Amino acid sequence: MLLVLAVLTVAVIVAVLAIGNHVIGRTVRYPDVFGAIPETSRPAPAADGSQTFLLVGTDAGSPTRAFLGSPIAAQTIQLVRFAADRESAQVVGISRDTLTQLPGGAPGPLGSALAEGGPTGLVRAVEGLTGVRIDHFATVDFPGFRSMVDRFGGIEVGVAAPTTGGAPTVRLDGTQALAYLRDADQPGAEVSRLAREQNVLRGLLSGAARASVFSLPATVADLSTTIGFDDTMGVVSITRLGLDLATMRGDAITFVTAPIAGEGAPGDRGRPLQILAPSAAGLFQAVRDGRVGDWIAGNTASQVVTAPR
Repeated sequence: MLLVLAVLTVAVIVAVLAIGNHVIGRTVRYPDVFGAIPETSRPAPAADGSQTFLLVGTDAGSPTRAFLGSPIAAQTIQLVRFAADRESAQVVGISRDTLTQLPGGAPGPLGSALAEGGPTGLVRAVEGLTGVRIDHFATVDFPGFRSMVDRFGGIEVGVAAPTTGGAPTVRLDGTQALAYLRDADQPGAEVSRLAREQNVLRGLLSGAARASVFSLPATVADLSTTIGFDDTMGVVSITRLGLDLATMRGDAITFVTAPIAGEGAPGDRGRPLQILAPSAAGLFQAVRDGRVGDWIAGNTASQVVTAPR
């Protein structure tokens, strides 16, 4: 899920404190994620030097290590596009139940591409759906997310307010934060679920920024068993990612969800397949062009995560 971004942030802070080699050396490594994909079938690299990460989350009881050879579907799928100057980023949430073509050739929910084809299969499916080239692949599992929230002493998330005075915030512990996400995990609530994921991410990023140096060693044990990277991400790359996030202004990160037009027939686990709206093509083009802000300005605010839910 996109919560992996917060985990990566903390992982890199630890690295900067001189124990990064130890932490990163214990994380899961996904070998040759991109090598099996013919270059001729992939989108072109970004001409402006920006990079896109595919961030994936698994459900409780599905450790990240199990991605290696086990039929586990992706529960959350997010694209994070970093500008070439590393001063801004766009986070695009895509429903796990988005109707797409799976590695075997049959139509199905996007999240199942991981179970059918592993990390490589999911990368191919996402690139085929969006036309956005994936530069790196990273994962986190929900048990690790819950532990991370508790390590920070809880996180603050916004809740809908009945007045015009703004949305208040509430502090949630790890179990409560997971329940906050799961409350929207039901038919007809996909947009709300995606918005909650990104609201929790904001809380995690704030928690990481406030984390005490003395709490980081205890966090290392959680990180080393809950995060994974493709094997092109070395210590230097992960460290740079963390430094970029640590110095990036909060208002420089834009959150948006791929617009959904409606629901189709039941797919994985009986959940209805999500049909992307025609405007999604424009969003993905904007991601490729680095013009997400322009797309947001011309489209419905309901797809932009600007208010808590």
